[in-house]
Amino acid sequence: MMYPSYIIDNFFDDSDVIVKLANSIPFHRCTLEMGYNNHPGERTDYLHSTHNDFFRWSGLRMLAAIFPNEKISFTAKASFQKISKKLSEVDFIHQDKDTKLTAVVYLNKNGSSGTSLFKPKTFVTLGPEGTLKYDYYQSPEKYKGDKLKQLRMEKEALRDKFNETASVAGVYNRLFMFDGHQYHSQHLDINNEERLTYIVFFSKIESPNAPLEMMRKI
Repeated sequence: MMYPSYIIDNFFDDSDVIVKLANSIPFHRCTLEMGYNNHPGERTDYLHSTHNDFFRWSGLRMLAAIFPNEKISFTAKASFQKISKKLSEVDFIHQDKDTKLTAVVYLNKNGSSGTSLFKPKTFVTLGPEGTLKYDYYQSPEKYKGDKLKQLRMEKEALRDKFNETASVAGVYNRLFMFDGHQYHSQHLDINNEERLTYIVFFSKIESPNAPLEMMRKI
């Protein structure tokens, strides 16, 4: 693992403006046609193509917390994400592949849906893209009765292979950054509220003190 985890509260100076921005942008269900079908709920289009000024500013603000007073450049994908309170099975353990650093800002004032990190009990290889959860993410309305039970059994069977190592509460305007290869899952929201987050997946970070890519191979 190259990057440690970071928690920064009150990340945006005026978070209400960020929520207003998020709600002004169209959201789309995550589908294979959009290029990402492995995420629950709805996301905006990638912000580097629709709101590039905000995308660049927020990305640099995040990385400046790790590399203060340094020249930084990065490549990333970012979007706002909404997950309906009707989606009951969204806490599957997973990795963000091809991502050096994942950043999540929680944007629910009354929400409780944060993020947990996990460590495998033994060597674990996650299943292929065709597992039930991906079908559920695209068509959750199909999952009722025995089919929903089967989905939950798949989720719990996976969870039994891991130990939880950290649990980060989804506090409003909290930034949580962690290595994208770290196993993780979101929390189910006990307040039964729609989950709104701003998510950035950094695939390339260049700064004088940024870890070298070759370090991951050691």
